[in-house]
Amino acid sequence: MHRLVLALALNLIAITSGGQIIDPSKTIVWGPGLFPEIVMRSRYFFLQLVDSNGNNITEVEEKNIDIKVVINSENSGGHSCRIWQQKLNCRDGSFIIRYRLYETCYNFHVIVTINNQTIPKAAIHAEGPIYEEECDCPKLSIHEWLHNSKCPSNYSQISNDLREFPQINFDKMRNKIIKEFSRPQSVSLCHYVIKKNKIYRKCYGDHTGFKGTGHLWGSRARCIQYFRGVPQRIREILFSPRTTLRNHLSKIWGG
Repeated sequence: MHRLVLALALNLIAITSGGQIIDPSKTIVWGPGLFPEIVMRSRYFFLQLVDSNGNNITEVEEKNIDIKVVINSENSGGHSCRIWQQKLNCRDGSFIIRYRLYETCYNFHVIVTINNQTIPKAAIHAEGPIYEEECDCPKLSIHEWLHNSKCPSNYSQISNDLREFPQINFDKMRNKIIKEFSRPQSVSLCHYVIKKNKIYRKCYGDHTGFKGTGHLWGSRARCIQYFRGVPQRIREILFSPRTTLRNHLSKIWGG
């Protein structure tokens, strides 16, 4: 019994940082990665370390903390699912846990331990299927996706920023925008169109990247049915060469 008490005491001393004793059982856990049914390229959640008095830890040395993440799952063939994971130390007492699926997974389990103590709030158990971001997943309506992703019903900053523009006539504004901002060697812009759940793009200017935006739209189109009543089909995102897009764009923009 005395040996057990001594071992526990030594464990507490070992995880002391800045005069505070880290209490793994009080760790604050939050983030969308706790809900693997939300399809993302890299799922993620946060850990905030807390001391024995319930106060947030704001500084911790690597040598005083041992965070381990164990992810177990299987694919449709019963073999181990291919999953990448990463742990990021934010240097302020918090950590970001990231994981990415490379195939559809079943019997999905995540266990997080801090100094060999399991964090119940970070435990994830899902029968599946849990889809990878690249899959052509079963489509949800945008309202269902927003609900599952636990998005707020209103973003006050966006609403305030757009309050002066209650209506925008893109057919009227498009040519004005192109004329104003299509300046080779200076400014570039890209026009995206979602039609029948496919993503189309036309860019103006010499230096057009916007790959992040394109990947975002493509990712959402694989798991969201933007408009109801549209037949299910394989979603495609079309970028280049531009000549490939001209026929499609002429039908959309009439020229």
